[in-house]
Amino acid sequence: MARPAGGNQTSNQNSVANAFKEWYASLPPITRTVLTGIVGTTFAAGLGVVPYHHLILYWPFVYQKFHIWRIVTTFLADRISLNLVLNMIFFYRDSTDLETQIFAGRKADYTWFLLLSMAMTLKRSLLLSVVMLWSLFSYAMVYGALAGRAYYYLATELPAQGGLDYIRTPQFLYRLLGETPSAGPGTMRSVSGATDLRTRYTSSGARAAPVNRTPGSGHNWGTGRRL
Repeated sequence: MARPAGGNQTSNQNSVANAFKEWYASLPPITRTVLTGIVGTTFAAGLGVVPYHHLILYWPFVYQKFHIWRIVTTFLADRISLNLVLNMIFFYRDSTDLETQIFAGRKADYTWFLLLSMAMTLKRSLLLSVVMLWSLFSYAMVYGALAGRAYYYLATELPAQGGLDYIRTPQFLYRLLGETPSAGPGTMRSVSGATDLRTRYTSSGARAAPVNRTPGSGHNWGTGRRL
């Protein structure tokens, strides 16, 4: 006798619910608490249950009206967006690794690290604190960070200071990809005219013109002094 379609749908829903419960229960306790706080405060504010401005840090209300929760909820509540989802994925991955490996059996130490990070950083920097600490214990991440920093210096900062462009993009890549260089070496500018990352600011705060050099110009030795 065939089973009713409604029964199969209910069974699938129960399977999904059970799988979620098992995943949630498997999370390390500190990571689970922080993720729960992020989801709870964010959706409470997003659905209008609690006004968002009641969750962000505002010291006069903490002192005068004893809104002590703001000190914590300001690091948890966020706007519902794709950026929030990505941040939660990164936090889940890195925080789980930290709590189960680096801080294994040391929940108090990991909690203290998070509290210190909250005290020393801005709201958006709490995730970066977790990611940075996790990367320091991951050689692959360290090498990747060093490689990215070295590229930025050689392709952007050094040419901006008048140095040679040691890692200029080879011409064959432009020909292979059907592009034509539209800026000098080291400008980090795409052919579509994206913002030059070497744009400087004058002492008055106005944007200064980016430093561009023609290919092959080499080091800028200056104009010299007339004898």
